[in-house]
Amino acid sequence: MTSWVYEVQIVGQLSPSVLSELDAEVGKVFTTTVPVTTLIRARTPDQSALVGLLDLLHALGLKVVALRQVADTDEGRETEIQALSPGPRPVRST
Repeated sequence: MTSWVYEVQIVGQLSPSVLSELDAEVGKVFTTTVPVTTLIRARTPDQSALVGLLDLLHALGLKVVALRQVADTDEGRETEIQALSPGPRPVRST
């Protein structure tokens, strides 16, 4: 059975307390931070869990600027299968 991994790009950097809350609510998340955005990678069992993750990010006051879905293959490598937006890129906030 294929599970899905989602990458969510948000504006700004996440504080340690926000990371802890995400880990507690969603499970282990992985982040990559560039100067003005953070890329969150999380595994979800289904689409309702993805909606829950997005609701949580909204409740935390975080601005989502991109979402990508990647397949989690049996070999442990992740392969992009559908880009819901262009790949991660810096976003300038006003």
